[in-house]
Amino acid sequence: MIYIYSFLMISPDRKAFALSHMHKEGWEKWHVPIILSALPFFLQIIALLLFFIGLLDLLWHIDGASSVFSPIFLIEGLSDPSLSCRAIHGSSDRD
Repeated sequence: MIYIYSFLMISPDRKAFALSHMHKEGWEKWHVPIILSALPFFLQIIALLLFFIGLLDLLWHIDGASSVFSPIFLIEGLSDPSLSCRAIHGSSDRD
């Protein structure tokens, strides 16, 4: 109770500084700057996943058999670049 009373008796400049400092400490405690800097990356990953889910849904409605194999090729192509068409068919800059 004494703390609250003494806080009310502080000058407005000190009060503003104390509140600003408490806000800064709270942001650092909850890691808000790290979360805000990582947010665009996670939004891009979510958008990419939703795009591929929509593509899979489109392929499913066009032809069910192609939609079974397309995610397998997509995952292999994204995970191992050496399986790309250029690696399979050979490089165009052979000596």
